[in-house]
Amino acid sequence: MIGDQLVVNPRVEDPVGLRSVHVYVASPETNLVTDTSSAVVIDTTRLGLGAHRVYVVATNNLGI
Repeated sequence: MIGDQLVVNPRVEDPVGLRSVHVYVASPETNLVTDTSSAVVIDTTRLGLGAHRVYVVATNNLGI
């Protein structure tokens, strides 16, 4: 899959509303791809060989 584009479409919701939606590659502490709730395109040519994880971290309007 290296050289391809990976499309991530986070679908998150919360009854009190969302403050933020972050998409990360490799670790939710580093490597922020974007801060969005719409589709994200990850360019895999920037990734090394091997397995990679994509994390979607959402925070609601209460900060949870």
